[in-house]
Amino acid sequence: PDKHPTGCVAVQFQPEFESCLSQAEEDVLWWVLVMLIGTLALHLLVNVLYPAAVDNAFWGKGVQWFWRLREVEGEPGVFTYRPEGWFSCRRMRIQYTGEVDVSTGLPDGAGAWVADTYHGEAMRGY
Repeated sequence: PDKHPTGCVAVQFQPEFESCLSQAEEDVLWWVLVMLIGTLALHLLVNVLYPAAVDNAFWGKGVQWFWRLREVEGEPGVFTYRPEGWFSCRRMRIQYTGEVDVSTGLPDGAGAWVADTYHGEAMRGY
């Protein structure tokens, strides 16, 4: 114990902590934690923030503007879009077959969407 200037005895408690892991194991554990947090952050960015930003951008027309969604003239229910949004030069086709709203001409009700992408996509429903 050290003598404090006021005359009191100062006792410092310093527990001896010894890790059961080696330095290399601790480093691996930290890297796994960093990768886990990074993956979670990337997931939130891509699956939550990015779609919300595109959906709400440009006064609610972000989806149409970003993917350049256009209806093909003379082919009702057929649309083209850019799969990577503004960052793409190629256009892909997607076709809707099903019920259509008479007043707007837009898909409404039961129907199916089929895309011509390499991996393909087909959705059926209401």
